Amino acid sequence: MTKDTATRLIHTRGRRLAQKTVNPPIERASTLLFDTSSDLYGAKPGYGRMGLAVHRELEDALCVLENATFAKLTSNGLQACALAIGSQVKAGDHILFTDSAYGPTARYLDRRLEKMGVEATRFDPRCGATISNLIKPNTR
Repeated sequence: MTKDTATRLIHTRGRRLAQKTVNPPIERASTLLFDTSSDLYGAKPGYGRMGLAVHRELEDALCVLENATFAKLTSNGLQACALAIGSQVKAGDHILFTDSAYGPTARYLDRRLEKMGVEATRFDPRCGATISNLIKPNTR
């Protein structure tokens, strides 16, 4: 890590927090409490496993490291895959995926995307050039 990157990682904290500690405070929570229901429904972090300050700090750090404008943490691999795939397809699209795909993601592609009007086709990753036979005009 270059000094420039290390410096940028530290300085990302100043944009968000009034408290200027170098490291984000450790927060462990599964449930967040609010004084009123309107506070709950208007809150950005509404659940302790997603959206605490430490999560936003890590997302900011990942943006600095990857020179990105946005990063989103997820709590599991299926959620990450579904988020990425779902952001790129719409009803009427076709996608190809390897038959050695991560099991929960393969089930998501087989079951859930079909209900959303997206056709998903499995292929053998050893198929080589014959993969071109599976590509359709609506393949994304």
